[in-house]
Amino acid sequence: MSRRRSVATKPPQHVPHRPAPRRTDSAPHSSEMPRALAHFQRLANDSGPVQRLRSLQQSASEGGPIQRVLGYNQAIAKADVANVSKLAHKVWLLEGPQVQGNAPSVVIKLELRVSQGEAMTDFRAREGITREMGAMVLDGVPGANPASANDLAVIGTLDNANCLNVQAQNELAELKAELNGQNAAQTVVIKVAKVANIPKSVGDQIFEAKQQMQANLSKGGKVKSVGNTAAGVNAVARNILQLPVATSLGKMAAFDLIVGNFDRFSHDGTINIQNLEVFGNQALGLDNLNPYGAIRGIDPGNQGAGVVTLPWPGGSIVTDTSKINVYAKRIQGDILKSVDLFGAVADELGPTGLATWQITFINGLIAAIRTLKHHETSLRQRLVQQAGSAEDRQAWTIMADRLAQIPKM
Repeated sequence: MSRRRSVATKPPQHVPHRPAPRRTDSAPHSSEMPRALAHFQRLANDSGPVQRLRSLQQSASEGGPIQRVLGYNQAIAKADVANVSKLAHKVWLLEGPQVQGNAPSVVIKLELRVSQGEAMTDFRAREGITREMGAMVLDGVPGANPASANDLAVIGTLDNANCLNVQAQNELAELKAELNGQNAAQTVVIKVAKVANIPKSVGDQIFEAKQQMQANLSKGGKVKSVGNTAAGVNAVARNILQLPVATSLGKMAAFDLIVGNFDRFSHDGTINIQNLEVFGNQALGLDNLNPYGAIRGIDPGNQGAGVVTLPWPGGSIVTDTSKINVYAKRIQGDILKSVDLFGAVADELGPTGLATWQITFINGLIAAIRTLKHHETSLRQRLVQQAGSAEDRQAWTIMADRLAQIPKM
């Protein structure tokens, strides 16, 4: 048996540094592992997400509000707001910092109570049940939740540091003025998920096409302007008269008739295209609360002390199946009158195409009615359990009683 030489007795030798041979696989050599790990650790520590996490951890340790991103289902934190912009009347957007080209955001929407005979607590309850039922049947409904008292307090602390430019500062000032103005006590503030593509209303599209025609006529371009306007109007008409849109509109009509959203689909067979947005092949349920659509009101015969259930005009349609066909025909006629200004699209569809559109609209309407009628059971269960506030229970009772009057379809 040979004896191993002791390493300690070996004289020291100078060994020149040589690079390790390249490995054929992708894994680092064991001697390189600590160096590689340290390198990647430095990269990770310097990355935006890690810096963001450390900031949040520090905020949490200091007792500050913490959230990962802005959102309708998250509490609003001042540190998460990088910019403010006004999107429309009583609608603002809070945006977070850009992360890989995207900025988390939340829409702040102010719903103003208009009917003085509707108590503010009733208005809040009606907004809640309307939002709930809309999400069940409408297309393109963004997620939404009421803003909390803490959310409103945080918005009140936003300042120039939360704005990218002077315009943003001015629009933030407008938002704060609304939240502290004379109508603040009559306003429900809702946090809404941002919708990627918000089209102009059908009414705005038609109005702009007609404006363009008038501008061209004033320049003497009569034939060309009429032709261009016809093409623009016809494109809008063709879009709204697609069969998938007919289904979507039917569901929207059922919802509006049941909850009393008569400023879009009315029980008299008219439609307000100014409150109608269509994107692709869907009618979008973006604004589903009628500020005038109170379902309860103060009884004037009882000196304001009593509360009464208000009339339900839409019930005359959804509770009588014999009237649905007539209603669909009237809606189609009103759409053609409002949108198909030159009659070209109706001619393209012909009697068969128009009849098919009506049937498709009715199918969508009936499908939504069935879905909402099935919801009566859930509302009754909540009432038995005494869930929600007294005003919530009153709103649920009214909706459940309406749904109970609808026959099976």
